[in-house]
Amino acid sequence: MNFGVLLIGLAVVLLVGDDVAYGWNRYRSFHRKRVGAPKPSLWTRLKDWVDRKIHADYYRVDLPLIRDFVGNLQLAMSLEDTLSSALVRTAEQFQDKGIFGVRLMRHVRSRLTIAPDAVIKALAADFNSRELDDVVLRLELARDSGLTAVEALNVSLEEIEHKISNDLERDIQRSPVVLTIPMVVGVFFATLALAAYPLVQGLLNTLTFG
Repeated sequence: MNFGVLLIGLAVVLLVGDDVAYGWNRYRSFHRKRVGAPKPSLWTRLKDWVDRKIHADYYRVDLPLIRDFVGNLQLAMSLEDTLSSALVRTAEQFQDKGIFGVRLMRHVRSRLTIAPDAVIKALAADFNSRELDDVVLRLELARDSGLTAVEALNVSLEEIEHKISNDLERDIQRSPVVLTIPMVVGVFFATLALAAYPLVQGLLNTLTFG
């Protein structure tokens, strides 16, 4: 009898555990998209270091953090800062933003005297970011066409926010499919345990009293 109850309990734990794990992952994903990237944990920094050692070409960064970076530049330049001073101010504000803040500060210190665009180009190479490459391209086009850097940054910021929104919508659309899999697996194991219970109970009775 105790063995059968254990099987049923195990099936229930599997079912509930899958749902709880899925819900927690969805909450973390939504939270990151809503408030931006938090300061990376020790595990995240270790993973970035391992990725850097294995791939030796770029680090990892979440798109909301790139959005915040471009937004800070846009805000600073709308207050009539130059791109150079906007990069310095943003580097100071992002110095606690994990590896992105570290690389930003390093490039500001080493490349800002060459050209402000060189800082963003170096970040784009560090993180293999097409969005940052587009920022540099739009800044160059803005100078050639007579537009302001603020307008160029506005376009980049809107594009990044649109991409984040599309990614979130795609995740929401996929969530029923993703949720169905653990539910089916959980129900399957629960059904299997319930179906096997009489057989197991009969076998135990046979072994006990046979």
